[in-house]
Amino acid sequence: MENRGDHASPIHSRWLQDTQSIFDSYPNAVFPGGVRLLFSRMKCFMNSDSNPLLINAGLPAYDRILPEHVDSAVEILLSRCREVLALTENSEEASWEALMDPMEEVDRLFEYGWSPVGHLLSVANSDALRAAHDAAMPKIVEFSQQLRQSEAIYQKLLALRDSPEWDSFEGAQQRIIKRMIQNAELSGIGLQSPDRERRVPPGPLCMRPGGTQECGHG
Repeated sequence: MENRGDHASPIHSRWLQDTQSIFDSYPNAVFPGGVRLLFSRMKCFMNSDSNPLLINAGLPAYDRILPEHVDSAVEILLSRCREVLALTENSEEASWEALMDPMEEVDRLFEYGWSPVGHLLSVANSDALRAAHDAAMPKIVEFSQQLRQSEAIYQKLLALRDSPEWDSFEGAQQRIIKRMIQNAELSGIGLQSPDRERRVPPGPLCMRPGGTQECGHG
């Protein structure tokens, strides 16, 4: 088995603490593109020795994944996803990259931190793994609902659709934007709670087509 080394060295840990302190001190600051996403990836990477579901490169470490890893991995990946979502919602930048790069990051977090759980359920099911999966599912559904019903993301999608750059987008890009708008509207984006909550389709479907569409089922 590949030796991934000691990711959480004292130097790296101090760097994470110092960087987090900067972000906390300037929550509304605009940092160079990708800095916060890179920091999010580093935090997952540094925790991957103790939890294989936090490995975010290469192939999933299926042989190391245990039921007890699920809960902590889901807590961490959802925390990262909420950070990414909040940063995207609050960003004043309006471009394909500014919106879709964070959505790709959310997909990547689910791909490595949650999809392997669903795969293992299909090939190596156990009572303990099923219980861990079922316990985490409501949290996954809650975030998926939060993502699909984000008013800020919806408005950014509409702005992209109605922008002068629309005609320069490739056909695949236009289809992605249209589908994301449709998903948001099917989730009741224009309704007020609790009507909006009743409109959410069953199942934790992600907002962006492609990538990790069915977050709850890997």
